[in-house]
Amino acid sequence: MDADGQLLNGTHIGRFLAQTSIPQRVLNALRSRNKSDFVVNVITKSNRTKQASVISLMIGKEEGAILVVQDVEDKLELMRLLKQKENDLLRLVNNKSLIIVRTDMQSRIVFANKTFLILTGFMEEGVLGKSIESFLGKISSYEFKAIWEKIINQDLTQVEFLIKSNDKSHASWLAYIQLTADEVVLSGIDITELRKTRAMLEGHQKLLNDVFENMPGKVMVINRNFEVVFTNCTNIVEKSDKLPSCHETNMPTKS
Repeated sequence: MDADGQLLNGTHIGRFLAQTSIPQRVLNALRSRNKSDFVVNVITKSNRTKQASVISLMIGKEEGAILVVQDVEDKLELMRLLKQKENDLLRLVNNKSLIIVRTDMQSRIVFANKTFLILTGFMEEGVLGKSIESFLGKISSYEFKAIWEKIINQDLTQVEFLIKSNDKSHASWLAYIQLTADEVVLSGIDITELRKTRAMLEGHQKLLNDVFENMPGKVMVINRNFEVVFTNCTNIVEKSDKLPSCHETNMPTKS
């Protein structure tokens, strides 16, 4: 109420209500012998309007009523923040690049986010209760059982699975593992495109290596520190654990 007890003493309770008169429902609650609760708008000593929850209990005609008044603005703000966090979490769970699956200890799915459902082409009711093995490709039952045993024994912190996609392809899923009391949480990203890019780069690197190795004479690639980072002369790089300098390998002087 923006005031201390002495300023409030003797003040009619109607002074603190935003309405011009005490609403009938509030009067009924205040006069009731049963505990009552209601929400009202109150005006503080500094003429600020606040929303407050009130719990009242009538003791007697002489004793009056006991009121427990609580500012609900903080509660409403907390609820707003919780709702915001809930929405943020929901956006994270349904992030298009994030795959999240929760299973019981027997690998039966109890939750799958939208990304997993979209990849597999199933509705939620089509995956719940089924083993996650049913949605994995290029893995035998024996291999899956061996991996799952390591998971529930906490011998694995991450695993890479191939998810059978609804377009008949396979999506590479790098999943990080967390265990709760009775569930396994697998959360990670679709690394299919990353794998394709890596394979393409490795192919280009192999092509460059083949070109360099079949070129006549000595070929060297050096960095800004004159260190040899690539050469088709294997005897140069075999002599040292660190990168050799080009002038040391080609000239008698270090100038």
